[in-house]
Amino acid sequence: MKRTTQLQLYFPVASDMISRLIITWALLYSLCSAVTVRVSIDGDAVEGQETRLVCTVQKSNPTNTNDPTIRWREVVNGSPVTIVEYQEVPGPVNMDYADRFSVEGDGSQLTLVIDNTMRTDDGIYQCEVNVLNDPPSPVSGAVTISVAFLDSILLDVTPNPVAECESVMCVCSVNAEPDPTIILYKDEALIKTEITKNLAYNIDNVTRSDGGNYKCVASNIAGTDTSQVKQLDVQYKPEFGLANEDTVGHDEQYVIKLEISANPSDVTYQWTTDPSGIEDVDTNPATFTVNVPDVNVTVFTIRVDVANSIGLTSKSIKIIVRASPCADEPCGNGGTCSVVEEGYNCRCTDHFHGLNCTNCIYKDGCDLDKGDMYYSDGNGVCGCYCGGCRQFDKNTNRCETVCSVCSSSTSLTIGMLFVGIIIGAFGVIGGLIVYTRIKQKTKIDKRSTDKSKQDTYMDFTADRPTAGNENQTYQDLQYREEETAYVNLKSGKR
Repeated sequence: MKRTTQLQLYFPVASDMISRLIITWALLYSLCSAVTVRVSIDGDAVEGQETRLVCTVQKSNPTNTNDPTIRWREVVNGSPVTIVEYQEVPGPVNMDYADRFSVEGDGSQLTLVIDNTMRTDDGIYQCEVNVLNDPPSPVSGAVTISVAFLDSILLDVTPNPVAECESVMCVCSVNAEPDPTIILYKDEALIKTEITKNLAYNIDNVTRSDGGNYKCVASNIAGTDTSQVKQLDVQYKPEFGLANEDTVGHDEQYVIKLEISANPSDVTYQWTTDPSGIEDVDTNPATFTVNVPDVNVTVFTIRVDVANSIGLTSKSIKIIVRASPCADEPCGNGGTCSVVEEGYNCRCTDHFHGLNCTNCIYKDGCDLDKGDMYYSDGNGVCGCYCGGCRQFDKNTNRCETVCSVCSSSTSLTIGMLFVGIIIGAFGVIGGLIVYTRIKQKTKIDKRSTDKSKQDTYMDFTADRPTAGNENQTYQDLQYREEETAYVNLKSGKR
């Protein structure tokens, strides 16, 4: 006791150092000779797949032949719950885990196998090891698992259908662990991608080009899922083309046929005219047909209103009626005018040709220098008088020379012919005068010598006898074949 006291009294520093050395040696011995436990997960914990948790045991004393006691536990609400215990052989599995949990291996490496892993299997799992005569025991290790999963991804497009110029929101949403990569597609073209559980894509001022098929694709270590395809229906009011103005022939039929683009395509038509009363002669509500000859104006307007559930579009066209190309009677020389698609056509008489029947078929064949004479009566008849020794050839419509030489004697012959005609005419006239005088004298002599008739008349003498009627009777005067002569007669005796 005294030594001890002395040691304690005289060697206090040495005593404290010894105590510290003893403690340090004990700790070092414990660490160097302790059982070691390593717990790991083999791969990933994925819902629906197998998960393997590995517990590796290493004794501090390799010569220790005692089998370790290994317990796999799950920490539930802060307290460990034994799943299965192993000592030389696996023991029974806890009834709460028996349907999907089991162990494989031996005392050096014992693996906890979870079949058909569920997301409720998330949590902390411990592996506790106890080896007899191998302090310190027990020793444990732990691992935390988070089960990966991926539910079905959903796509919501609101509103749908949507009117043009409004806004629409596309939302891809999925319940998953860990956060998946979500890709939004339109007609198989990538629109947006993001690592999230909810992807939103907003379209402001929607146009019809935004319409199409949309879908979402989500993927993580648990797999890949694709949403149902949603078709974005962009609706718009009717659209169509219509000219501001057009012309039509006075005897034609004018038809307006519209090509409508609209969504929804169920449209209505309303047609009006200015002036009113112009009739649509067809029964199709999508067209308007006018018989122009029935319209008594030269300018009119047609208006159409086309509507669907989104809106209304109105347009109008001014129609100008062209006068008949035959109204000015362009065909001359008796030609007949008819309206054709290109304008008008003249049907000429046999003697004329050309656009307006102004060219006589004989004119080119008349050579005025050779004595030919061209004529036209303006009513469809024309021709050529061939001069000299020329003759008209119907095959060529020309005056052709029929003799080899035409001398100046021709003109002399023609002149002599005219002189002979004139002389003959005077001779005929003179002969007629002589003949008349002779006939008159014969009649007078005949009456003067007819005694049986002389007594029939009274004897008269002219009051004022003129040459040729002296001593003539009334009978003589009555038979004169000259202009009537008015004379004063009185009775008398021969």
